[in-house]
Amino acid sequence: MEWLKITGPRFKKAVASGEAVAVLPCGSIEKHGEHLPLGTDTLNIEFLCREACEKSGALMLPVMPYLFVNEMKASAGAVSLSAQTILTFLQEVCDEVSRNGIKKILLVNGHGGNNNILMTFIQDLPGKGRDYAAYCLFIMRCGYGQKWEKALAMGKAQLPGGHADDGETDVMLFTGRDLVDTDAISKERDAGASRLDFDISPALAQTWWYAEYPDSLAGDPRFPNRERGRLLAEALSENLADTIERIRADRKVALRNRSFEEEARDPTKMR
Repeated sequence: MEWLKITGPRFKKAVASGEAVAVLPCGSIEKHGEHLPLGTDTLNIEFLCREACEKSGALMLPVMPYLFVNEMKASAGAVSLSAQTILTFLQEVCDEVSRNGIKKILLVNGHGGNNNILMTFIQDLPGKGRDYAAYCLFIMRCGYGQKWEKALAMGKAQLPGGHADDGETDVMLFTGRDLVDTDAISKERDAGASRLDFDISPALAQTWWYAEYPDSLAGDPRFPNRERGRLLAEALSENLADTIERIRADRKVALRNRSFEEEARDPTKMR
């Protein structure tokens, strides 16, 4: 179910049991090579979350496209908010979801650059006295199972991926075929190879992504395959639906959260 598209009475019925789970898709607006739309991460994660919420009966919040892409500001079209703004926004959205009676909130991330800030958000919650449980999931952690393995076996990429690569290209071909400019895909094998020309390992520089992939392409999208994209998308959405069901059935996280709050506030209960 989509939060925006249901009526007030249907919403009340959905949360009446106390078992409702809210899902917040988290995307980005940033360049994806020369061939994918700026909203690739947003469009794909919205599609995958919608499919998973329909399967699991969870409530999908409107997708959040404005997040953390600071490393992409040297590429055309990026829209990045500050970390402080994002953390404040997430806090207020989750507080409002809880006020409406939903005490389990899953942030599903479709953009690797958001991982740290989303984890910072949920790890900063304990001790604040909130009455809900927040969970964070990077969608690629749902990449497993028979469909996923079959799709991987169909791949022809000759470079490791990560951004605007064969996987993202194929999924986008399935979720938004008309948005992919396949003619713009470089025919050069090394177009999406690392361009890093300094070695400070194992440390990272503040502009490491820009230094390594200045064209916003990491991987090899030269062999687009929509059928492969269908298998990848179905595997991700089905496994996400299973994860939502486990979150709905879980009782221990909320108990752990409450015990943490009690022990953190009372010196006599601290371990």
